[in-house]
Amino acid sequence: MDLFTFDRPRRDIVGESPVAPTRDAYSPYGEAWNEFDRLQRTASGRGPLSWTGWVFDMLLAFGFIFEIHFSKKYAFWLFAGWFVVRTIYFVDLHIKQKRFERWPCPRCHAEWPGTKTDKDLRCKVCGLRLHQLTP
Repeated sequence: MDLFTFDRPRRDIVGESPVAPTRDAYSPYGEAWNEFDRLQRTASGRGPLSWTGWVFDMLLAFGFIFEIHFSKKYAFWLFAGWFVVRTIYFVDLHIKQKRFERWPCPRCHAEWPGTKTDKDLRCKVCGLRLHQLTP
């Protein structure tokens, strides 16, 4: 009958783990698949640097289309910023494509077969499917 008494000791409730949740909590290779998805987005040209480059492209395009006359100082810095962002983008794209091309299988750590922008559906060594728990 101690169900409604206040003398009962308090049970501690175990909270969430401090680790960030993965895309699929039941996946044994969840972090590896998250990295795979990030590399695939960047290798196919959809990363954060591509959006930044797109913004600079639009600024330059609107400047030329609407014949906005910048002072020579601002025009130089706008073009220099565009050049730096595009250079960093292409270097990052090249590095990420190489990493994506040589991405290891999370199970057997062999290189996953495929190209710089597309991967086969299964690992040829151990047979693991891409995102093995997705339908």
